Amino acid sequence: MLTNNQFNCVFWVTMLAPINAWPAEQNTVVLDNMEVLGDNVSINRFEDPPFSAQLFLREEIEERRIKAVQDLTDDIPNFHISNAGSRGINDIVSIRGLTNTLVFGNASVSIYVDDVPFGDPFTFANRLYGVESIEVFRGPQATLFGKNSYGGAFNVTNRRPGDKLQGVFSVEGGNFDYRAINGTISGPIVHNQLSFSLAGAYTKRDGFLKNTFLHTQPDNQEYTGGRGSLLWSPAKAWNISFSASVDNFDDGAGRVVPLDGEPFTVQSNLSGETKQFIDTEALKIHYLAQAFEVLSITARRNWKLDPRISDLDLTPAPIAKIETRQNVQQWSQEFRIQSLDHPGEWDWRMGIFGLFSKDKSNNVLTLFGDSEATHDKIDENSYAGFGYINYKGFENTELNFGLRMDYVQSGIDRKRQGESFGPIPAGLEKQQASFFFISPKLGFSHTPLPQVSLYGSTQLAFKPGGFTTTDLNGFSGFDKETMWASELGIKSRWFNNQLRANLAVFYYDIQDYQIERFFTPTELFVINAPEVTSYGVELEFYAKTFAGFEVEATFGLTKITFDRFRDPISNQNLAGNVPPFVPKYNYLIALQHQDLWGFFARTELVGTGKTYFDDFNTEALKQDAYEIINARLGYSIGPVEIYGFANNLADKEYFIQKFSFRSGVPGNPRTFGIGLKIGN
Repeated sequence: MLTNNQFNCVFWVTMLAPINAWPAEQNTVVLDNMEVLGDNVSINRFEDPPFSAQLFLREEIEERRIKAVQDLTDDIPNFHISNAGSRGINDIVSIRGLTNTLVFGNASVSIYVDDVPFGDPFTFANRLYGVESIEVFRGPQATLFGKNSYGGAFNVTNRRPGDKLQGVFSVEGGNFDYRAINGTISGPIVHNQLSFSLAGAYTKRDGFLKNTFLHTQPDNQEYTGGRGSLLWSPAKAWNISFSASVDNFDDGAGRVVPLDGEPFTVQSNLSGETKQFIDTEALKIHYLAQAFEVLSITARRNWKLDPRISDLDLTPAPIAKIETRQNVQQWSQEFRIQSLDHPGEWDWRMGIFGLFSKDKSNNVLTLFGDSEATHDKIDENSYAGFGYINYKGFENTELNFGLRMDYVQSGIDRKRQGESFGPIPAGLEKQQASFFFISPKLGFSHTPLPQVSLYGSTQLAFKPGGFTTTDLNGFSGFDKETMWASELGIKSRWFNNQLRANLAVFYYDIQDYQIERFFTPTELFVINAPEVTSYGVELEFYAKTFAGFEVEATFGLTKITFDRFRDPISNQNLAGNVPPFVPKYNYLIALQHQDLWGFFARTELVGTGKTYFDDFNTEALKQDAYEIINARLGYSIGPVEIYGFANNLADKEYFIQKFSFRSGVPGNPRTFGIGLKIGN
C-alpha cells in the first residue's frame, strides 16, 4: 500500500499534469474512417495508442464464430473466462491475473455493447449477432469509459442503420441437435434522415450431460432474442438513436458433475432449470462540431433470473437443492466530450458517469426436507469523472496524462426465514459503505521508425468493496482492491501491414486482492489478501504470406502470487500460492487460407496453462495444461457462404471450474456442424 507521502506525490504530479486514456490499437486492420462506428464515438481514432488492445472486425468475428463474449477467451493473450456453461452465471473473467468473484463483488473487466455498460459478471449473458466490431483493451482504462474498467474492457459495436437496404441471414445445424437461425436487416425510412435496423436470433441444443437416473440431458439450452434501433439525423451535425433489445434464455440445469464420476454424467433426482430474461434500452445523442464531438448515453438494463433450480448433492436422493430468483436493474448516464483528430499539439477527452443499480435475490435452500429462505437487497450507486490530455508537441514522441475520480455508495439489507444456519447476527441485517478513489495515469509513446512504436504507462486503479451474506468474525463486508499498474510495449507493422508483431510486459502491485470462499454450497464470503503481485508478457504475431495464407500467433504468460496472505479460518500461511482461476499461460496458433475460387479454411491450436481453482492450491482442485483444436472449412460465392465447423476436434476432456465440494464444470466436448449465410 502507498504511504501518505508517496500518494501525495503521485496525486499532485498528476493534478499538475493530468493523464491518458488513449484509443485502442487497430490490431487486426488499420482503417482511416474509424472515427464513428454506428452512432458511437469510436475509441479507435489513432493507429498506435500506448497500451495493449485488439480490434476484431465483422469478417473476423464471423470467421471465428464469436457468438458471445465468452467465445473470445481463445483469442486474447492473458485473457480467460472460466465459463460455467450457464450463460454468464458463475463465470469467472480473468485478465492479467485480475478476476471477479463468483457471486459478489464488481467485475474486473467492463463490457460495453453500443455504449451501454453491463453490470455484475453474472448478468453478462448476451447473444452477439449483427456485430460490426469488438474492441478489447488489456489493462486499466480509467479515462476511456464511464464505467470503472479496473482490469480491462470490451467495447462491442453493432451494425449501424444506414441509407442502403441490406441484410444478412444465416442458419446452422450440428451435433447435440444444435440449430440456429440469425437475421439482420437495415435500411432507410426517410432518405438521409431516418433509418432502422432489426436483428433476431434463435438457437437450441440438447445438453452435453447425461442424467443416468432420469434418463435426460439436463443442461439443454434455448435462446430467443431480438434487437431494433432507429437512427435520426435531423441536421448534419446531429445523430440521435434509440435502441432496444430482448434476450430470453430458457436453459436446464447448470453443467456441474461429480469430480470422481464418469465425464459428462450425473445421477440427479432433479431436472434443474435456469431461465434468464434481459431487456435493454438506450437513447444516444451525438453532436459533431468543427473541433470536438459530444456524446450522451442514457441506458436502462434489466436482468432477471427466474428461476434457477439446482441439485446440490447430484445424487438420486432428495438431500439438498436450492432455488434462486434474482433481479438486477440498472440505470446509467454518461456524457463524453472529446477533441477531433487534428494536426495541433493537443488532444483531449473528458466525461462524467453515473450508474444506479438495485439487486434483489431470494434463495430457498432445502436440506433433508427442511427449508430456509434468504432475501438480500443490494443497492449500489457509482459516480465518476474522468479526463485525459495528449500532448503532441515533441518530434516522434507524445505524452499523455489522465485522471479519474470515483465515488461508490453501497448498502445491503438481509433477511432470513428458517433457522438451519442460525439468525443473522445483530447489526449485520443492514450495512452501508462508501468508497472514494482517485486514479491518475501517465503514459508516453515514441515512434523511432514509421513502422515501430514504443509505449509505456503507469497508473493507479481500484475495484470497490462490498458485502456478502455470510458473517465472518462479526463482519460481512470486504474492502476495496487497489493496484499500481505499469506497462511497456513495442508494436511494429511491416510491408504495408502484411506483417505485424507486438510485445507487451506488465507489472501489477495489488493490495487487498478479493477472494471468495465457500463454507457450504450456499454460504460464502469474500476476504482480502493483503498483498499480491502479478507480472507477465504478451506476444502477438500476424503474417500474410503467399497465395492467400495467413498465420496468426498469440501468447500470454501471467505470474501471479500471494505475497502476504493468511487464511482467516485456519490461520494457514498462503503466501507463495497462486490465486484461483488464473491460467499460467494461454496461446493461439492459427493458419487461415482463402483462394481465388472462394474456398476458405481456418484451423486453430488453443492452449491453456495450469489453473488452480482455490487459494489453497489443492491438487485435486486444479486443471493441468491442455490444448484443443478448432477448424472451419467453407466456400463462398458472392453473398452466399457455405461452411462446416468443428470445435475441440480431438474431444479433449478438461474442467473449466472445480469446487471444493468435489464437483466441477467440464469444458465443452467436441461439437461440429454446417452453416449457410446469405448477405453481407
